[in-house]
Amino acid sequence: MDIMLHGKPHFFKYCTSDTLEKVLTNRTFKWSSPTLFNDPFDIQTDFRFGFEVDDFQEPLIQEQIEIVWGDNEPKGNINHPIFKAMLEARKTRIMNPGFRTRAEYEKFFRKIYPKYKKEEENLRELKRWWKKLSEGLRVYCVSEVHDDPLLWAHYADQHSGAVIKHKVIPKKYAICAAMPVRYDDQIPMIADIDTYIKHITGQQELDVKEIFINFTTTKSNHWAYEKEWRCLGPAQNSKELFDLRNFAPEEIEAIYFGCRMREDVRTNIIKLLTPDFSHVKLFQARTHPKKYKLDFDSIGS
Repeated sequence: MDIMLHGKPHFFKYCTSDTLEKVLTNRTFKWSSPTLFNDPFDIQTDFRFGFEVDDFQEPLIQEQIEIVWGDNEPKGNINHPIFKAMLEARKTRIMNPGFRTRAEYEKFFRKIYPKYKKEEENLRELKRWWKKLSEGLRVYCVSEVHDDPLLWAHYADQHSGAVIKHKVIPKKYAICAAMPVRYDDQIPMIADIDTYIKHITGQQELDVKEIFINFTTTKSNHWAYEKEWRCLGPAQNSKELFDLRNFAPEEIEAIYFGCRMREDVRTNIIKLLTPDFSHVKLFQARTHPKKYKLDFDSIGS
């Protein structure tokens, strides 16, 4: 990692007590396949368009007619084969008004449309590519907050687990490239039909990076309370649906023990904090006497 892409000083990882013991013993964090996620809408393997593959014949024909016959000078990639051909047709139409009528151009485009059948297969191939890519993706999820009762209940074994505070060390570790999750009421799409047609006619490039980010970091508004961030990477172990990736002790800044964690479990975890983890600060959660919130007391010096 050679760059810090955000300004966050730390993130938090909710986990069970068993997971925390494994983290401290093996010095690895678990990066999971999206297929293990609890939300079936999260990083779906179906690469969705805002239209059906078979529905873009008529809009495509009309777009080509507009390039040739429209009042405004079309803009696009002059090296794109379709756009280049349409510019030549437009030039011919302007210089030779009697060459073809608009209706004749439309008839011509309908005649050559079967050549675009390959584009339909390209769309289907893109869907297959995304399915394979997403299945080979590994994700490490963290949060901006350490004190959300719902997160403690859902991911820290009903408050009997813990939260790990990640220290973000610029230019050194994967957490530096974590990306914020976007919360929306709509499932992400590659493009609507107008945008995609402008793409295949050479008038507009699809932002592949933005599409990838949308599909890997967008969740339903129902999950907005998580304030989630994600680290993404290709699978390192193709035999499992997760990777165990090494980390340096300095990446753990603090540990928060759940208000329901058993005393003996907490004692055993503290014993795992070898001299390499001597810098880690420890906190014990407790319920607030008057509010639905958690307070944390420092443990030790």
